[in-house]
Amino acid sequence: MGAGRLIDIYLEGALTLEEYQAKKDNLIKQKKEIQEEIRDFAGEGNNWFEQAVSFVTSLKDARYTLLEGNLELQKEFLQKIGSNFILKERRLNFSSESTYH
Repeated sequence: MGAGRLIDIYLEGALTLEEYQAKKDNLIKQKKEIQEEIRDFAGEGNNWFEQAVSFVTSLKDARYTLLEGNLELQKEFLQKIGSNFILKERRLNFSSESTYH
């Protein structure tokens, strides 16, 4: 029930002033809880969805960079995602950034 409907019911006399105030207080409490949940979801570090989208986009970029064969772009991509690159026995090892953990 929305606030407008609550006022209509009160004005029609179907609710006492005490019932109206109790229901209004409950609606205000629910609204604050929802606003806090939205703020927490959108808050930096709490937005797992945005981090997931960024990760998937990076994987897509990596695929195109690899397919193009441009070594400079590949180097730039690797610098974005990690450090301590070591080429040993024709394998590339590196430490990844904490962004995707």
